[in-house]
Amino acid sequence: MLYNVAQLLKELPGATRDYALDERVSFGSEEEFGEITVRGSLHLLRTLAGILATAAIETAVGEECARCLERYDQPLTLPIQDEFFPQVDPDSGLPIKLPDGEFAIDNHHMLDLSEAIRQTVLINRPIKPLCRPDCQGLCPDCGANRNTDPCDCSAGATDPRWAKLKTMLP
Repeated sequence: MLYNVAQLLKELPGATRDYALDERVSFGSEEEFGEITVRGSLHLLRTLAGILATAAIETAVGEECARCLERYDQPLTLPIQDEFFPQVDPDSGLPIKLPDGEFAIDNHHMLDLSEAIRQTVLINRPIKPLCRPDCQGLCPDCGANRNTDPCDCSAGATDPRWAKLKTMLP
């Protein structure tokens, strides 16, 4: 997701550009989340030191349900707000020292939003992904997916060590 910001860097602070987002972004490894479609809006604002990128995006990442282990697409609605700093002065062409740990605008004045999106998606993925809130998970005895396969394996089975507790119930 590259944006040429050479002209915006030459303008006074406060200048803006707006873009509609609707494209596929690849992040390499499938283990992380591979390729996703990003939709939304991007607002670029010229600041004193660089460009503030503000975006509202919608996407979906492939997840594995923590209960039933089925793959599903997890929808995400994410806000992004990061400042990007130029490595080269757009007027003189002289190098500029980049602040530590900040996003950079490359030597050709291209702002790449991909890494900011990747980091935001990683931070906002659910810790315990569920395909649906009422997911029944897997049967601990036979391993059947209780969402799709009826299972009565453990309906009457009780661990004999806990059998005495059943007598305490009214």
